[in-house]
Formats: sequence, C-alpha cells, structure tokens
Amino acid sequence: MSECQNASDANNPNVINCDAVVTSGGKGVTRTKHVLGSKSGLVKVQYDMQNIPDQIRILYDNENVASTDGLVSGEGNLEWKYEAKAGKPDFCIVEMSAPGEHTVWDYLLNCPI
Repeated sequence: MSECQNASDANNPNVINCDAVVTSGGKGVTRTKHVLGSKSGLVKVQYDMQNIPDQIRILYDNENVASTDGLVSGEGNLEWKYEAKAGKPDFCIVEMSAPGEHTVWDYLLNCPI
C-alpha cells in the first residue's frame, strides 16, 4: 500500500494507483486520479473525516458512482462496481470537498476485487 501526502488541487489531480491511502487537510476541493487497471470488480473506499465534516465523491467516466450523503464526519465506507471495458477509462477520480477550516481527512481506495 502506498501513501500520497498533500493531494493536489481540483484542477490538477495527482495520479496514483489503487490500494493507496490519500491524506490531506485544509479547506478546499482535492481531486485524485486512481488507476484501477484492467480487472473488473468491487471497488471499496474506507474514509475517515475526523471531527470536521467533509464530503467524498467518486467519479467514473464523468459520472458520480458513489458519495457520502453530504458533509459527514468520522469513519465510513463506500463501494461501487467497476467494469473494465475496452474504450472505457481505467481510472476513477476521488473528489474531496472540505469547506471547513483546519479539516483533516484520509481515505483508502482499494483495487477492484
């Protein structure tokens, strides 16, 4: 498992593999591109928003495939079915929205199983 500190801003997402922990903090929107590969399966995301509420959305092929129900705090899980197909993206984008000051969050996006 790898770790990506200080994920990028909304306009220039970092590109990392699945099975990676992403951590950050501070106010704003962070987008991270996760390479999923060529194997279809269930993608699981474990997140911890700590005490200050944040929102996580997972986008695949420009569609929202999983998200929290608005701003949430604490730990939680999301999952979605990834179907690897020719001509379709082999990655997803995780978008973290953190409107509060001094927010801290992390998540782990697992490879499809």
